[in-house]
Amino acid sequence: MTGQVVEMGLRYIWQFTALLSLNLAVINFLPFPALDGGRFLFLVIEKLRRRPNNQQLENVIHNIGFSLLLLLIAVVTYRDLLRYGEGFIGRIKDLF
Repeated sequence: MTGQVVEMGLRYIWQFTALLSLNLAVINFLPFPALDGGRFLFLVIEKLRRRPNNQQLENVIHNIGFSLLLLLIAVVTYRDLLRYGEGFIGRIKDLF
């Protein structure tokens, strides 16, 4: 897709870059632990309760969220390799 955008010209490259940045900002602000939106959610909860959150509990929740995020990345990467990288996986298997 990026190659197609490059062929279209500089204006489209800037638009594509802006779209990617906007998408990253939206995803990063989702209220999911380990992302900025998750941290923001904890700050809002703290303000509403008018007392500090339990820091240990917050750390555990962020660690679980980060672990789930890493698991999601691993699963998506594995599925992409199965779908698009049959030749790539075969070459890796040939090394062993």
